[in-house]
Amino acid sequence: LCRNMMSGWQRVFLDDRKVPIMIKGDEVIGYDDLQSMELKINYAKEQRLSGIFIYPVNFDDSSGQSCNQGKFP
Repeated sequence: LCRNMMSGWQRVFLDDRKVPIMIKGDEVIGYDDLQSMELKINYAKEQRLSGIFIYPVNFDDSSGQSCNQGKFP
């Protein structure tokens, strides 16, 4: 995703869904970033949920090279 951001993709935050998407032409990629994860974690805390599910982090920026936000941002 970070490489896509640098190659003509546009990031849009869907405020009604609290998630970012990347758009280029007729292609759309949905994902979570630090902002959306923080919103989801705060929601879980406010609702006093017993837990949350996080998709495997091995799909994340494990090297810290792509997004310049450190390893597994």
